[in-house]
Amino acid sequence: MLNFQTFEKFLKNNNLKTLNISGINISFLAYFLSQFSSLKNTFFFIIFPDENKAKDFVSAIKLFVSEKVAFYPALDLPPFSETYTLSLEEMEKIKILWELPEIKFLAGSINSFLRKTFP
Repeated sequence: MLNFQTFEKFLKNNNLKTLNISGINISFLAYFLSQFSSLKNTFFFIIFPDENKAKDFVSAIKLFVSEKVAFYPALDLPPFSETYTLSLEEMEKIKILWELPEIKFLAGSINSFLRKTFP
């Protein structure tokens, strides 16, 4: 059974690890992960199926932690578009990539993380 003590041992293990959690309330997930925000050298990369759930998670976890939390936005432009202007989402992505060493929790949708190019 997974509880806070066994999960903390899992996180303290020095190997790169992934954990798939599904079917729980976004607020509970934010609270649950916030209990481990004090662990040193632990970065939480949270992927959601859609952008709204990622935004809800970021809003919820900011209530529980004082560490830096970031939302990685998706772009509505198709890749390799001919015409575009530098949008706020693109500037936010560049800012997040620049600040990545300081960020403790990074959340976004699967679409935003799978896109490999800026338009």
